[in-house]
Amino acid sequence: KLTVADLLELKEGDVIPINISDSIEGQIDNIPVMECRYGVFNGQYALKVEKLIRADGSQEQLQGES
Repeated sequence: KLTVADLLELKEGDVIPINISDSIEGQIDNIPVMECRYGVFNGQYALKVEKLIRADGSQEQLQGES
């Protein structure tokens, strides 16, 4: 946890560690529709869709490049 005092003491180049999960759930109107992984594509932060989640709750594993 960072306090306001900690934030005020930050300097250029300081690193704030964060914990993020390996994957994230993509939603449309609060309905889960895909499972994604974080990554980089053409120098930009990106999400790679790993699975599509169907309306019945079943998941479809996508094939392709890893």
